[in-house]
Amino acid sequence: MTPDQIARWWCCLPNDTRSVLIALTALYFLLPAGQLRAVTDAVLAAGGFERDTPEYDWLSLWAQLVYVTVPIELLDTEITLFNGVFYLAMGVFFDEPRSECAEPCPPLKFSEKWR
Repeated sequence: MTPDQIARWWCCLPNDTRSVLIALTALYFLLPAGQLRAVTDAVLAAGGFERDTPEYDWLSLWAQLVYVTVPIELLDTEITLFNGVFYLAMGVFFDEPRSECAEPCPPLKFSEKWR
């Protein structure tokens, strides 16, 4: 995905979804190798996306998050991996004025059709 492609849909997202994507992009730039799933779950929950709901599953898939379990100090730990291409493009897009949504379009909403 490129910044031009992101610009086509960014302003159509509800504010809470945009806030989640901004936070996920920040997490990617802090730790591009991955993040504890509890941290990404907290970010998603703050935007209204509770774990084990269709909306959470949809946003996780759409935001290109991959969940894996890895042993860390003999404990199985859930980690979120980010798609670097997507989040690098998001980072470039956020540096552009068009990310401010001066002329937003009608917000997109989750629906059964998106599954």
